[in-house]
Amino acid sequence: MLEKFKELHPSWSKTKCIMADKDLLEWELLKESFPNSRVLICVFHTLKTFCREIACNKMKITPKERDLALELLQRMVTAKSNEAFEKLQQEFDAKVSNEIRSYYDKNCRPIQDEWFTGPKFMVENFNNTTNNRIESLNGKLKSVIKRNSSLEEFVPSLFTVLNALGDERDHKALTSISKRPCQPSPDPDERMYEEALTPYANKLLREQMKLSANVVLTDHQDDMFTFRSIIRQYIDDGD
Repeated sequence: MLEKFKELHPSWSKTKCIMADKDLLEWELLKESFPNSRVLICVFHTLKTFCREIACNKMKITPKERDLALELLQRMVTAKSNEAFEKLQQEFDAKVSNEIRSYYDKNCRPIQDEWFTGPKFMVENFNNTTNNRIESLNGKLKSVIKRNSSLEEFVPSLFTVLNALGDERDHKALTSISKRPCQPSPDPDERMYEEALTPYANKLLREQMKLSANVVLTDHQDDMFTFRSIIRQYIDDGD
């Protein structure tokens, strides 16, 4: 099916990121079929897998040991920085039982960039951490299309759902463009962006503009720029 998808979509090679669950077979097939794409694991399925695998009856651990491990893993999944993740991982290694650590070393540590929602995870995924949109579409299809439908029944039902979703999408797009804030920003630059962007895009931009106030250019040599912020210092090579 993946090969047929690639045949019908010549631009498949431009795919940058794929969100999947932890099904090992599906995961390996996606990596093989899209070698230049990053395959990420949905946060919901990551946490669900941890809860299923780190169980008292499977690992012969106590409820207290299980709860401690799951709490630390959940905090690791949602850590906001590499530093915070590494600190939590060290705490995890020091506190959990040998059985849990063996499971983590075998199944999770080697692929941590694919389930830890840090800076690297959030690149090119449009801030998505789950595949809830696909799950939502699947739920809507199930609500209209009857199980074991014939092909003659399935096709009209499918297009009924797709047309309804298209109308809903167009309505949301029109609403986001036509509405304007009741109290526009006093800053002329922000007001200019408010008039040109959707509310969602404008919210992201305003957050970045606010953060930019904490960044100071400290050095400039050729194409190398050094910035200082209240959080950390970093270097940009101009790319």
